[in-house]
Amino acid sequence: MSLILRYIDEKNQIFERFVGFLNCHDKSYDNANVDEELQVSEPKLTGEKLGDIVIFILKSMSLDLENCVEIIESLTDISEWTDHISSSKAKTLLMAVTCCDFIITLFALTDVLSVTLPASRLLQSYNRNITEASDIIDGIILNLSEKRSNCESDFSQLFEQSKNLMNKLDIDLKLTRIAKRQTQRSNTPAQSLEEYYSRVIYIPLLENISEDLQSCFLNAKTKITFILMLLIPSNVLNISNDKKHELLQTVTNHYAYLDINILEFQGEIELWKTKWIESKNECKKIPENVLESITQSNKILFPGIRKILIILATLPVSVASAERSFSTLRRLKTWLRSQIGQDGLTGLALLHVHRDIELDAWKIIDRFAEHKRFKEFVL
Repeated sequence: MSLILRYIDEKNQIFERFVGFLNCHDKSYDNANVDEELQVSEPKLTGEKLGDIVIFILKSMSLDLENCVEIIESLTDISEWTDHISSSKAKTLLMAVTCCDFIITLFALTDVLSVTLPASRLLQSYNRNITEASDIIDGIILNLSEKRSNCESDFSQLFEQSKNLMNKLDIDLKLTRIAKRQTQRSNTPAQSLEEYYSRVIYIPLLENISEDLQSCFLNAKTKITFILMLLIPSNVLNISNDKKHELLQTVTNHYAYLDINILEFQGEIELWKTKWIESKNECKKIPENVLESITQSNKILFPGIRKILIILATLPVSVASAERSFSTLRRLKTWLRSQIGQDGLTGLALLHVHRDIELDAWKIIDRFAEHKRFKEFVL
């Protein structure tokens, strides 16, 4: 497991740092009997999986769809090679990417993922707080909802672009084979090819991504976080008595370990609201994010509110640091370092991740010189 710490420094800046690796296997199965490894066979490489790999590569590299022409020309040349292994794989991949389903899916994914890609890049940064993340996700969900409402006109343009590319690649535009008898579900009714692919590919894609975002960011657990966001000055100005009571109940039920007196906390909220009402009347700037709110919260006047705001600022919006640390592990844990210990691996990973920290070589030499070498030399 990768250990990541997310914290705020004295200047109210958010940092997310890699700390080290934890060997969960040794900690969980220490002095226990472990069964032998199960022999898992390698999954069969089908054309569908190859097509998914191509979509993933195009999406991760942000390649232009016009490059599909070069890919198909290259696969056509490779499929004519005398090498049977390379030619057979090229033919399988060529059949997967030269079908109308793949081309239409590629255009549909490009249209939908163009909305989520900027948010993915923003959420992987270090200094994102929960307020900015919620605004980003709300905007994405709203955009996808508008696309769902205007799916006929939007998909019509995508379908025309798909047809132009398929005509250029000499790909036949046709329906997939429809079974006469369906045992699990009925065939998708459609009057035209455009309506069929819209109902089979584009609309399910929009609905699935929108549902995934809502279930991930708008579930019951994140509702608690959004309730705490009422303490941000731009939100506390319009807080109602019901919302204030809900906020007090949330702090009582979920943050009892902070030892916050509810009666005192209720008074802090009233004083906090009065402060920002006066600031608004004086045309002063009202903080709209957590970091600015922490700067304006006095430790003596608002101790409980400051604790909640610090928790809000340190809530992990993404797991990018953990993903980066595992990428580092793949680069460091090579065959030549197969016998390296956990302390050595963690130290090497820290050096690799925090390359911006300058090291004093003489201090390192002095530290190694303080330890005796336990090697016995036989003459």
